[in-house]
Amino acid sequence: MNINILCNKGIELDNNTILLGGYISDVLNIIEAEDIIDDCYYFFESNLSITVEDNRISYIEISNDDNYDLNVFIDDIDVFSVERNELINYLTEKNGEDLIHEVGTLSAKNIGISVDEGLSQADIDELIEDAKNEGNIDEMMDSIKGDIKRMEHISCICLFNETK
Repeated sequence: MNINILCNKGIELDNNTILLGGYISDVLNIIEAEDIIDDCYYFFESNLSITVEDNRISYIEISNDDNYDLNVFIDDIDVFSVERNELINYLTEKNGEDLIHEVGTLSAKNIGISVDEGLSQADIDELIEDAKNEGNIDEMMDSIKGDIKRMEHISCICLFNETK
């Protein structure tokens, strides 16, 4: 499944456009929600979530858990495959100013996009050291490999409307 990110607008999902500010009913005519919790609708094994306020889309979150085949692009960049630093540099340039560090995220407010901040090398080193100290490095290796991938690549990108 291909998703194209439209900065400050929404997403294009297999030739259907889902707009920030659009009605959730328009989305539900295209795809069926797998779950609805409060004002959040979940699709594609929760890899796409859409938050609504007064039945209008206010926030779109796309995750990549490696178990679902989503190809997500911003312009021609494959969001989940490109190296984290390359994507951050691209978003900074497209945003026209530095990204804002918020708790766990980096936000490009001028283009209405945020990405997960990810783990640092120090975080990974600490996880490995803890696993060694606890004597379960072999059992933890798959989890640590996933953490290393999340250090090198983003695992979540969000779209929002920033009121200026």
